[in-house]
Amino acid sequence: MFVNILNFEIKYWLKNWSFYLYLIAFFLLALLSMAGASGAFGEGSASVENIANSPLSIYTFANFFNKLLLFLLPAIVGESIYKDFKSNFNNIFYSYPFSKAQYLFAKFTSAFLIVFIIAISIPIGLILGTKLPSVNPTQLLPFDATPYLQTIFIFTIPNLFLFSVIVFAVVLLSRNIYWGFIAIIIFWLLKEILFRLVGSDSMAGFIFDPFGENAIHYLTRYWSSAERNTFTLPLQSIIFYNRLVWLFVALIIFTITYRLFSFSQNALLPILKFKNRKSITKDNFGSITKVNLIKANFNFSFLHQIKTSWKLSQTDFNFIIKSPAFISILVVGILFIAAILLQMNPHTDTKPLPTTWIILGLPVFFYSFLIQILTFLYAGILVHRAKNSRTADLISATAVPNWVLLFSKFLALVKMQVLLLSLIMIVGIAIQLNNAFYQIEIGHYLFDLFAIHLIGFIIWAFLALFVQSIFNNTYLSLFLLILLALGISQFPSLGIENYLVRFNESPDSSFYLNYSDMNGYGHSLLPFFLYRFYWLLFGIFIYFFTLLIWQRELTNSVFERLTVAKNRYRGKLSFTLMISLICFLSFGFYIFQQQNLPGNNLFFEKNKTALLSQFQEKFGKYEYTKQPRITSVFVQLDIFPETHSFIANGNYTLVNKTN
Repeated sequence: MFVNILNFEIKYWLKNWSFYLYLIAFFLLALLSMAGASGAFGEGSASVENIANSPLSIYTFANFFNKLLLFLLPAIVGESIYKDFKSNFNNIFYSYPFSKAQYLFAKFTSAFLIVFIIAISIPIGLILGTKLPSVNPTQLLPFDATPYLQTIFIFTIPNLFLFSVIVFAVVLLSRNIYWGFIAIIIFWLLKEILFRLVGSDSMAGFIFDPFGENAIHYLTRYWSSAERNTFTLPLQSIIFYNRLVWLFVALIIFTITYRLFSFSQNALLPILKFKNRKSITKDNFGSITKVNLIKANFNFSFLHQIKTSWKLSQTDFNFIIKSPAFISILVVGILFIAAILLQMNPHTDTKPLPTTWIILGLPVFFYSFLIQILTFLYAGILVHRAKNSRTADLISATAVPNWVLLFSKFLALVKMQVLLLSLIMIVGIAIQLNNAFYQIEIGHYLFDLFAIHLIGFIIWAFLALFVQSIFNNTYLSLFLLILLALGISQFPSLGIENYLVRFNESPDSSFYLNYSDMNGYGHSLLPFFLYRFYWLLFGIFIYFFTLLIWQRELTNSVFERLTVAKNRYRGKLSFTLMISLICFLSFGFYIFQQQNLPGNNLFFEKNKTALLSQFQEKFGKYEYTKQPRITSVFVQLDIFPETHSFIANGNYTLVNKTN
């Protein structure tokens, strides 16, 4: 029966179009990444100092894509076991004459083979990326299969095996595939907390790193550019110890799961109950009771629809925050933020004061991607919640408009984002009080978290609802959203520099939004909010566009959905859709005009190169001229933030030197 189940599962995935989509996506990502690093898209896409296919570069590429592949594990490994429970076929299936070992090993082996096939597409894409005709040969080494094989067998396979076992165990015992996604996130957060406590460059950091990357980074930290381009991976004993430890951990998890699982068991993860439920016994049998029903008052005003959206959003929000999965994320997230803030400057002896701007600067950088992932995940859960609970037809029969239902999902996501951002403020204030620092700036917390950062997450919520509404596959939509979030930062390497086409980004926001006690955010807020407002208009447009494809009617094909969307495109919806599109394009045209004003476009990459060439041509003749240089400086500086002033005195040494 092992072979029969294995063949059935493999055939299931080979007939599933999403498998081929994942395979092609990872292949193309690897191909384009290596081609870009090899200079296939122009000089700006590659670093002159780094060889694209050096052993260390191959490992870096593979490590990044393998981490991205982790988010596919619930959709493949988790789905292989969850589909039996989802279809309520498990009780019938378990009546067949096979053992627990045959069932579990066949399920896991088939899913892991599918994941492995997708993982193999990554090195194949990297290899073929070096063979494109437009690559720069000076950026490449001769082909050598050894680095690819080392990466696959020492890092890729053990990592995928570990996390596949974790996802398989969690989904099998909980009978909930969303716990598989949550398990990946929790494991990542716990890893970061551990490294904050023990240090990533300590022996414990080397051993307890599930990816094995800390040891590689430590062993290559002092390599020169030439060594990084030519040396093989430093495969020392500590790396093999790490691999053996986590292989042993994976085997222990699988063994415990095998022991706990039973064909007759229920889900093992607890379901939290927040209300005391009392059974109601009917005691008026044999009597006739007359009930005067209150006459219903129908109110379909816009204000009442807004109230309905708010109440429905509260129901969805309660569904999110009362789920054990989200509570687990919340608890681990608090620990994660606290670990970051308690280790604000672990590498130096000088510990900075826990001022509000420092407290805000540390966790948001690491925490923002977590909020994005949860937004993508719960957008899919909320959009498909009615269908999964088999109440979609009942909701479709209600007199609630589509925009109310969609707006309620959006409000629930925003409430979740506000809650997660509030954790940063709550934990940050607690850390400040714990350090006897009482200059707490509540206004700064509120402005930074809910005026600067929240608007970016709101824009992502619009897009997440749109993508999740297009596809019926929640996991595919989640993967595409994560891919987009990670891929936007790589647009400049493809020659896409204009922020008008880089979703939800603003010009050099990491620099523009630096805060100081002297001048606050300086001049950075205006361009930041201009671009955020531009993308917010786009979010409003795709909200109305989502209403066209919102699945309420019973449809069985893409053609039927397009027909429904065509029929909906009329009246108020068509008008608001066109108005939102016109506003978005008009504001984009305004920003485009401002970008092309003299002086505003000097710092695009192509203009930077031209300016550098002009500078070298104009001042190159002075390269070997002796010029005074400051060789030493001693400064005593007293800063007075209240008056935006300072007093400085000191001395420096000037020496005539040749460039």
